[in-house]
Amino acid sequence: MVLCYTRNKHAAVLPLGEDKLRATNRLEDTHYAAHVEVEVLLPDLEITAARGGFERCFNKECAEAAALLDKAVGLRVGSGLTKLIDSLVGGTRGCHIMANLLFEACDAVILSLTAQQMAMAEALDEEQRAEGLLQMVQMNPRLLNSCIAFDENGPLLRGRL
Repeated sequence: MVLCYTRNKHAAVLPLGEDKLRATNRLEDTHYAAHVEVEVLLPDLEITAARGGFERCFNKECAEAAALLDKAVGLRVGSGLTKLIDSLVGGTRGCHIMANLLFEACDAVILSLTAQQMAMAEALDEEQRAEGLLQMVQMNPRLLNSCIAFDENGPLLRGRL
């Protein structure tokens, strides 16, 4: 049997000084090769730059999708971002692959901001952990509803906001 399909994705977040992050996301599979890079201002999580493109693709919409990334500048990483990205970069005139890469880069930003705190939370009891998550959301409201851990109706925050 011969392997006929592969897919690799890689996301990374790097600090650009004290108040900015750069997130990159790359896709390489049998049919497509694409990348997205966003710069996000802290603590507002505002997208200040977005660029990317396809090195290999087979449809016109995706080949031209890099220009759509400019529409992401000014958006804030947080609640509602999925629908905004889908309408601005994906959708019928856009490219769902580019939209997914952009969303995953923004998701990597959230994960980079929470990973260290979540690791420290392992040493706490349940009540201390829930209090710590609540404080994180209060310090950065953009985290609210950005993932399951910060879902206002989820088991960790329900009734605490």
